[in-house]
Amino acid sequence: MLADNCGAVASWASSTEGWASAGTGLVNFFLNSARIDSIRDLGTLTNIARVRLWQTYGNYYIYITSVKCNPLLGDPLARLAIPLRPDLALTSPDISVDIPAPTPNDSMLTVRVNVHNYGLVPSDSVGITLTDLYNGQTTALLNNAKIARTTNIDSVYVRWDATDQVGRHTLTASIDPLQLIPEVNELNNSAASDTYVYANQLYVVKPLNNMVVPPGPQSLVVTSPLGLDSIGFQYFFQLDTVATFDSPFLIQSGPIVPSAVKGEWTTPSLGLGRAYFWRVRTIDGGILGNWVTSTFVTSLSVPASPNVRVREYTRRQFERDKLFQVAATDSGATIAPNPTLRMMARSLGYRGGFSNHRYSQLFLNEQVMWGYEWVVGRSFMALKVDEFNGAYEFRYFDVQAQPAHADSMKNFIRNASVGNYFAIAVVLDGRTNVTESLYVAIESLGSTQLRILQTGQSWAFIGRKGYPGEALESLTNDSAVVSLQVPNYYSFGSGSIASNGITIPSQWDSFHWRHGGTQVGTNIRVALLGVRANGVADTLRWLSRDSTDVDLGFLNALTSGPTYTWFKSAALLSTANSLVTPVLRDWWVDFTPPADLAVSSRTVGVQDLTIHKGDRLSLPVTVHNIGFHGVDSARVVVSVFDKFNRARPIASAMLDTIPVNGTKSTNISIATNNFSRRVTLQVNVSPSKKYKDLVPDNNNAYYSFNVVGASATGIRFFADGVQLMDGDYVAAKPKLVIRLPKQEGGQGSRRIDFLVDNRQFNNSGPEASDGQVMNVQSGDELTFVPQLSSGRHELKVRSLELTSLGSLDTLEHAVLVDVQDQMSILKLYNYPNPFSIGTSFTFELTGARPPEELHIRIFTIAGRRVQEITVPQSQLVVGFNRVYWDGRDADGDELANGYYFYQVTIKGEGKTESSIEKLAKIR
Repeated sequence: MLADNCGAVASWASSTEGWASAGTGLVNFFLNSARIDSIRDLGTLTNIARVRLWQTYGNYYIYITSVKCNPLLGDPLARLAIPLRPDLALTSPDISVDIPAPTPNDSMLTVRVNVHNYGLVPSDSVGITLTDLYNGQTTALLNNAKIARTTNIDSVYVRWDATDQVGRHTLTASIDPLQLIPEVNELNNSAASDTYVYANQLYVVKPLNNMVVPPGPQSLVVTSPLGLDSIGFQYFFQLDTVATFDSPFLIQSGPIVPSAVKGEWTTPSLGLGRAYFWRVRTIDGGILGNWVTSTFVTSLSVPASPNVRVREYTRRQFERDKLFQVAATDSGATIAPNPTLRMMARSLGYRGGFSNHRYSQLFLNEQVMWGYEWVVGRSFMALKVDEFNGAYEFRYFDVQAQPAHADSMKNFIRNASVGNYFAIAVVLDGRTNVTESLYVAIESLGSTQLRILQTGQSWAFIGRKGYPGEALESLTNDSAVVSLQVPNYYSFGSGSIASNGITIPSQWDSFHWRHGGTQVGTNIRVALLGVRANGVADTLRWLSRDSTDVDLGFLNALTSGPTYTWFKSAALLSTANSLVTPVLRDWWVDFTPPADLAVSSRTVGVQDLTIHKGDRLSLPVTVHNIGFHGVDSARVVVSVFDKFNRARPIASAMLDTIPVNGTKSTNISIATNNFSRRVTLQVNVSPSKKYKDLVPDNNNAYYSFNVVGASATGIRFFADGVQLMDGDYVAAKPKLVIRLPKQEGGQGSRRIDFLVDNRQFNNSGPEASDGQVMNVQSGDELTFVPQLSSGRHELKVRSLELTSLGSLDTLEHAVLVDVQDQMSILKLYNYPNPFSIGTSFTFELTGARPPEELHIRIFTIAGRRVQEITVPQSQLVVGFNRVYWDGRDADGDELANGYYFYQVTIKGEGKTESSIEKLAKIR
């Protein structure tokens, strides 16, 4: 339409193909969208134009007045209607997370919600609710939190602790959830956005990080240490010659299905003498894990088996180490140089000054010093710079007006250290009252033209004290400019580099390193470090620059026990001459890597096992060795978790030889007499004490099964007829009923203690029991009515009973409950969602008593109400509530497929509370 000799014709009709309703609907929707969207687009474009107007023309009052004009409020040039109400809005892109692909390795996340207003400014603050739907549970991150009255756009930031919840999260934001603000359109007040927390738990097995391998095809092996089922997971590998994985050489695997304990990909044949970088991540449907990266080097210089070599010698390898005041270069690791210093001097003479609005200047990087004659005078301004650390001193000397300044400038130069740089510029007059001693001082820096400088000429100079031959000078009748980039210097004086580390090996061989640290004033030495499990590093030996090839046999005794889990090498570089630096060019270590014993849920037990209580369980366990070294014995320990979530060993078995890439299986007999109905076992495998293990984290697996005939032991709390769980809300004075489990092995004497916040409950009412009840019989229900203050409380019941064998058995159960005086709706969601036939609305009510009224209203996306459910007070409780809906509208007809909103409203205590969620109907 914008090209010459072109046009367009469009037609909107209220009748099409004979159906007037369809055409009318199309036109109405089009006109409504055009009205709203065009206003918003014009408003956005106008805002952009206003910003550009201000940036271009500045703060002059004419432009500020224009910037403050708002065409949405009736600018006659725009001919836009004046809105009569606010129009708060948000869309899915307005909900974002600060880390785009979070994993369990990340710290706390932050959610950002942008709130727009396309209408009038609200008369009061705006409420906003933000929820997280994960694994069927809804968590409130914000509950009608208040933000300032929104004018155009506002942002809300919320801390979100969800990095340990792997999977999809649906973040839903609602503006003005209680609908307290009359708006132009309330259908755009809610939006949802899906965010994934990605799984990422992989360990590199072969080749080791920075390992030297012969050229040819390479087998890249990783393992997952969680001990969980890897069925459904796939691995994806990449290989490149650069750590950024963006070179033309990049090679990628297809999806790799892992075996029971590892994932493996064989590369194409690789050339000689190159450093290769590779990375791998998990794929689970649409969920991608973060990359795990490693590197190796191809060379013919490989130690004899079973030893391997781990070597670093390239810039990209050193860059992956821990560097402190050290830079990785093509020559090796050096002390980090200073940032570059850029100096410039500019003199204008009589062509500058107030009358011309142009001034002489001195520059040091981004710092500018101006030669305003009413500030610095009419003679000289000078800048002294320390060549090592960039520290500077700026002075001006008005020799023309104050002749004594000539001596001050002479002393400023003479007192400087040898090697300091000077930048000097004449402001207007560099000749009047200049003394012979000042000429000599400036000429000592390398000036050769200052004596012929005439009043009004331009003169700029940069020189270095003690190095007159390096001076730069310009003398002209126009603008004089000289500039210099000061070379980098190693003024830090020292720095360190530490390798990434290796697992403690089975056998140490030797350590080697090469350096360029023999220049006068420089030094370099290496520390061999043992790292404990808590991260503390001990220095096992210092190596001077003369000890470049060291036998590591002494480490075998030092690292044989459990004290150290990692080995690292660290180099300390130092110099007393900032003009030179030592260089770490190469270092490598030869050793025999350990075995890597591994189990997973796919190598333990059988699927869908159900066993009768009292029968012995024969648990099959298969152990794999995917490491570098065989073992002649290993121990398998089976544990069960107690009530404190601690693994308590219940059985074990010894295995004999497991070769590299081999397996060993056994069956472990376990008694089930004391098991509950659902049991989870932990299976741990470890080599005998004389062996190390490459990846200890893949030594555990977990196995769950059902026990038939085991009683569901446990005490249960009920409040107003609803069973309590941790985090439930109760009234300030709830009627608590405690149901006790059936006693095992016959009926014995039983005593019950009831405690509130670890204090014995004392009953003062006729309908409740005291805090201690004696001779309680099986099947009894105990009632307590405590008075609880607002906040969180622990309710605890302790049962002490005499068993049929004459021993004492204690059973204790506690539940955390919350009391909130104010009436509100919490944890609102429906299940199932989506639904096909019917669904249940579940929520928790807070307050001193149940609300007087509760209404559930269901709306279409367009805002039409299709059903309303009223729940009387007699059917409501403070705490958890469930209301069933058959999925039909007010006429009894089944709803059509699609999305709907539902609003739960409660009335009581003289106020009204409301909460909105969405649901989906799918046949």
